[in-house]
Amino acid sequence: MERALDILEKQPTEQADTKAAVLADLATTLIERGDTDSALALLHRRLGIVQQLHGTDDLRVGAALLDVGDVLLLQDKIAEAHAFLVRSMGIYTRAMQERQLSASELLGVAKLRRIYSRIQQARNDVKGVRESLELSIRIYRTVNATWTKFDMALALFHFGRLLRETGHFEEAQTQYEESTRVLEDAVGHDQWNVAASLYERARLHWAQGRLVQAGALVREAKTIEERIMENALTGLSQRQRFAALRLARRAGLDFFLSVAAVALDPQSTYRGLLLWKNAAFHTGRPERPPRDVSDSNAAAVYEEFDAARRRLSRLAFGFTDQERNAEDRGAVAAALAEIERLERTLSRDSAEFRLRRQQARAGFADVCQSLPSDGVLLEYVWYARYEPPATPGADESWTPSYTVFAIPGDNCSRQPLRVDLGPAEPIDRLVKELRAGLKIGLAGLVPVPSVQERAHELGTLVLPSALRQQLKGKSRLVIAPDGMLALMPFALLPGDDAHEFLLETYTVSYIPSGRDLLAFDRAPPGTTTPRLLAVGNPAFGAMPETTRSRLATRAACTLNETILFDPLPGTGIEVAQIGRRAAGLASSAPVIVSGADATKERLFAEIANKTVLHLATHAYFAGEKCQVAGTPRDTRMLAGLGTESVGAVGEDPLLLSGLAMAGANRDPAQGILTALEVTTLDLRHVDLVVLSACDTGLGKLTPGQELLGLRWAFAYAGARNLVTSLWQVPDEPTAALMGQFYNRLWQQNLSSVAALREAQLARLRANRAAGDPRPWDWAAFTVSGPAK
Repeated sequence: MERALDILEKQPTEQADTKAAVLADLATTLIERGDTDSALALLHRRLGIVQQLHGTDDLRVGAALLDVGDVLLLQDKIAEAHAFLVRSMGIYTRAMQERQLSASELLGVAKLRRIYSRIQQARNDVKGVRESLELSIRIYRTVNATWTKFDMALALFHFGRLLRETGHFEEAQTQYEESTRVLEDAVGHDQWNVAASLYERARLHWAQGRLVQAGALVREAKTIEERIMENALTGLSQRQRFAALRLARRAGLDFFLSVAAVALDPQSTYRGLLLWKNAAFHTGRPERPPRDVSDSNAAAVYEEFDAARRRLSRLAFGFTDQERNAEDRGAVAAALAEIERLERTLSRDSAEFRLRRQQARAGFADVCQSLPSDGVLLEYVWYARYEPPATPGADESWTPSYTVFAIPGDNCSRQPLRVDLGPAEPIDRLVKELRAGLKIGLAGLVPVPSVQERAHELGTLVLPSALRQQLKGKSRLVIAPDGMLALMPFALLPGDDAHEFLLETYTVSYIPSGRDLLAFDRAPPGTTTPRLLAVGNPAFGAMPETTRSRLATRAACTLNETILFDPLPGTGIEVAQIGRRAAGLASSAPVIVSGADATKERLFAEIANKTVLHLATHAYFAGEKCQVAGTPRDTRMLAGLGTESVGAVGEDPLLLSGLAMAGANRDPAQGILTALEVTTLDLRHVDLVVLSACDTGLGKLTPGQELLGLRWAFAYAGARNLVTSLWQVPDEPTAALMGQFYNRLWQQNLSSVAALREAQLARLRANRAAGDPRPWDWAAFTVSGPAK
């Protein structure tokens, strides 16, 4: 697309009409991929060109206004869309009053009325919606042009929905069936829109109590989605994948999970869920070429891709919003465009690598067989639960909810258990309250009972008795969380047999989704002979007053507070002790880096062939209200880089998380290792990454996808096991916990999951002996990785 735009910019002025037409075609391609933001920018450019060429009252301007309004409606920007559509309507109305329109111009009227009907529907103008859609369909039938079949199918689809919602079920069935036939004739069978049409027909059957028919249509729609999912996401950038997945979710996932609860067996439902959950990670991760890749061109493209991501990270911290001039903004835009171009290139070229791997699509049996026999997988999912209207014409409902699938590893011949947990609101509220209590519990401001009361309430909601029955006789608990549950350690919930914490009855680990268990098909490098790289106590540097003023706001995240990373001398002692423990076991001397040497460049240089990375420093996540200088000095604090609503999300969500390295206070561009930069590393030789810092397990929440943060980035880079934290962690207790963790990992040869559990139990017992379990001291750290 970039090449096409470059060619367009060089075209002479007299070819402006051609430029406008090409911009419209490119925007259509982007919309099909789910990238409505980029499409909208192109359509605004096209509108400006057409207005400059033809004035403000030409039908070509009306068509351009219509297309802008259409995309704004896709983004649910009703008021903005209305303004553009009303202007378009005025142009078409005046033209019809003055002369007889041609067939192509009439098709513009049909499209306008079809799209404007969505505005009327938002305003509950049922009569207006019907009149608009009937006129639109009459025009499409009269003109009967091959290239309008898709638009006609959409008009029939929306008319069928109107009839269903008003209780005219037989008429709705006729419209839906014709819509599907026309749509398949226009675009073929295996298309997102065909799947969406089938889901809509299933809603009609459900409204009439025909659950068998609804279930059959849902199965057919999910089969289509399964066939096209990989191809649909191939050739897209990461941002475009998330946009496409949002559209796919809107089209059918929420409804699929809703109707499946009453019409499908749990095994079929779980397979459909696995197709979608964490799909952006699974379709993106194979883009890194194999280590032994012989294609020098592919390797060169990947090196270029790494360089572009690092360049964007430096630009994000290079200047404030106030300092951004046109040249600065152009540099950021150019870096983003280059990253997306290279991502799409790698995504297309990686199809050969994916085929070479020949990894079968994951289903219930595949996941179950990847579990240990003494383990249970609990796969949670957030979704909007659909309920049909109680009576014809009444409102239907979509309620944010949670459901969970329980899969025991010792019986793969039976169906998984699905348990609906009800509305998400009370669960999410309790997670937030629990996290808030744990954070300020560090200062002794919250008595333990209030934290444990929240944990007990939460436990009754997310681990009801039906799930507890599945856990009996098991010792391993593998959690695949979703939504706000990804921000909570399940080890804090009440345990079985009168134990205070789940930690005391189960070994708990985490994965993004069940099919991630299948990704760990390579043998681990082994932890008994670790090759260790440990980084601690970086020299962040003093922050001069001029720098403090300059960093009051950031290019990526606007924040009216000073950013300051305080020294962490305890982490220097921590990594030195870990190094001594590894020295007697390693086949090569451990590498310990601290002080002024703990730079990004040194990390990049030393990381090759290491199997264990231990990074003890400040971390940041800019998706929650930040905490800055002035908080307790012995805490590895969230160092304050903004909120989720600021500009960094628009640039790249992986800029919202990172680690502070040497020089971070003097020059953040050189001293901050962003999650985006982490994705440029090749960590496929790394068995364990320990992020001994605060909030390293946090990230940007995207329902159904892994948190976009440090944990996601290290997993994307290839690390097998990750130890991360979910809140601020005190310096001294963390150093003690890490010492106990490595003792059990290397001296007792335990897995990382078992070693962390034993270390946390030791801290819990010590705290209890002192009269206070202090869960905030030990429960923040979690392990994600393979179950076996």
